[in-house]
Amino acid sequence: GLQLWNSIRALDMLAALPDVDARRLACTGASGGGTQTFLLAAVDERVRVAAPVNMISSRMQGGCLCENAPGLRLDCTNVEFGAMMAPRPLLLVSATGDWTSDTPQREFPAIQSIYRLYGAEDRVASVQVDAPHNYNQASREAVYAWFGRWLLGSHGAEQLRERPIVPAPTTSMLVFPDRRLPPQAATRDQVPMLLKAEAREQLSALRPHNAASLEAYRLLFGPAYRLALSVREPLAAETTASVDEASQLGAWRMQRLALGRTASGERIPGLFFGTSPAPTSGLSKAALVVHPAGKDALVKDGQPLPVVRELLARGFAVLGIDCFGTGESAALAAERDKSLPHFLCYNRSDACLRIQDILTASAYLRSLVESVSLVGLEQAGLWCLLAAGVSQGLAGVVADTARFDCEDDQAWVRDIYIPHLRRAGDVRTAAALAAPVPIALHNLSCTFPSDWLRTIYLAAGFPEALHLQGETMRPDEIAAWLAR
Repeated sequence: GLQLWNSIRALDMLAALPDVDARRLACTGASGGGTQTFLLAAVDERVRVAAPVNMISSRMQGGCLCENAPGLRLDCTNVEFGAMMAPRPLLLVSATGDWTSDTPQREFPAIQSIYRLYGAEDRVASVQVDAPHNYNQASREAVYAWFGRWLLGSHGAEQLRERPIVPAPTTSMLVFPDRRLPPQAATRDQVPMLLKAEAREQLSALRPHNAASLEAYRLLFGPAYRLALSVREPLAAETTASVDEASQLGAWRMQRLALGRTASGERIPGLFFGTSPAPTSGLSKAALVVHPAGKDALVKDGQPLPVVRELLARGFAVLGIDCFGTGESAALAAERDKSLPHFLCYNRSDACLRIQDILTASAYLRSLVESVSLVGLEQAGLWCLLAAGVSQGLAGVVADTARFDCEDDQAWVRDIYIPHLRRAGDVRTAAALAAPVPIALHNLSCTFPSDWLRTIYLAAGFPEALHLQGETMRPDEIAAWLAR
């Protein structure tokens, strides 16, 4: 991310030079520089021509940490990043002796098919050099010819070949020839602290104070928040459920079922409490109750937990689920080998998958009832609060924050790790996106940003829709808040 930002700023600098035609900017680089080339071209259309060298491959995406930011390749690959250049001219340079050996036969045709949609097949080309991983003269001259064609209108590759030169002294090409940084330069340990301080300052400066600033905040931080979570609430019609055995618990019917999304194939074990024989449409309201130990923790000593009984008494149907890594789904989390290099570049974190399950279950409930509320118990309270920032049409949310220290970065890493979430505003942005949905948060720590949330709901025009308290809410209080 920092390298990409540096590249964007480098374009800013080049475009501002008086002797540069900002309409004719190009980018090339090999290996990690190839990664930076196609990432920059994907996000900044000022790159008119690009030539990533020895990098776009479907079998190796990048070996360095700087090429594998968390979340970068969720559900996508470098091939798709490269195709985002279309219809601007793109040259794929590959080598026979590295992971791009199959590029002319595999990756290039895939990218070419996207250019074909634009009627621009002549703007993408492939050149392979018989060499190991490189940016040798043959590779460079292929790039010169490509740039010459699209930037200079030249079709004569011969005139763009390299000629003998006398290299400049190395010291003349270094920013700091003596290898010493200026006295005021930040150290390696100071840079992360400076970046965090800058992020906090930006967040504070954009704190909503009225309807207009709240909307501006949502427009800026909303996309970042949704990208950090990398989840999507399905439509009710996109959910599926298979009903299993039923049992009677006193006056209540308990039905086991498995939920999922039609196109995804996941299985979310569920436990439905109600007075009808099975989950059916025509009910008026339901509550999704999430426990960090899973659905079976909602039953104790042969009876539903008090919070479940209170909700049932007030006319709610109740659904409990085994979010990812809990209950029957615990084995799924255990199977993930998070020690693999760059695991989170290609995979969602456990916390993200739990939030996705909450969204899927709430969407399923909307196929049955008119009104759906969320109740998060103990550590699952934060899962529900974060899900509320993405969910549409919730009737209400009650979440136990379990005294979570929102200002402790290590607590986020340890208890609810979601890369980039802190930068995207964490619970502050969740509340900003959820407002004016009625939300009751309890068991708050002294570091919870309560004032922030009050300001957000005041800006939304519904201060009464937010309830905050340091003590844990009683089961009857939870049910009363949702039923009001």
